[in-house]
Amino acid sequence: MRFRILLLLLGLTACESDDKPNDLIAEDKMAVILSDIHVLESQVNDMHISNTDSALFIYQKLKVKALKKYNIDTANFNMSLRYYITNPASLKNVYVDVKRLLEEKKKKIPTIKAKQYSKKQPVDSIKRISARYKLP
Repeated sequence: MRFRILLLLLGLTACESDDKPNDLIAEDKMAVILSDIHVLESQVNDMHISNTDSALFIYQKLKVKALKKYNIDTANFNMSLRYYITNPASLKNVYVDVKRLLEEKKKKIPTIKAKQYSKKQPVDSIKRISARYKLP
C-alpha cells in the first residue's frame, strides 16, 4: 500500500526527463517485476500483521527475493523505477502491461486451486495403519 502511494506521489510531482540511464530495466521486464511485487504486496497485506514494522520487514525480504529471481539488485530497480516515475508516458506503458499481467494471473487462480484440491486424495487410515505395522 505504501509503495502505491509513494508511486502516485512521485508520479504526480515528476518532471519529464529524456536522460535514459545505461542500465535501465526494459519496460517489458519492469512490468513483469512490478506485477510480481504487487502480488507480494497483496500477500503481505492478506497476512493481517498488526505490527506494520513486521509487515514492512517481510515485504522487503520478499521484494529482494523477487528481484534476485530476475538478477536485479535493489539499486538498479530503484533507479529504473525513479526513471519511469519521472517519465509518465513510459510509466503508463509499463502499467498497461502490469495490469494485463495481473489479469492473466487472476484468471489462472481458479485453475491452480482446482489442481491443488484434486491432488488431495482421502487417506484410507486402515490401509495406512496396516501398511505401517505390517498387519494382514
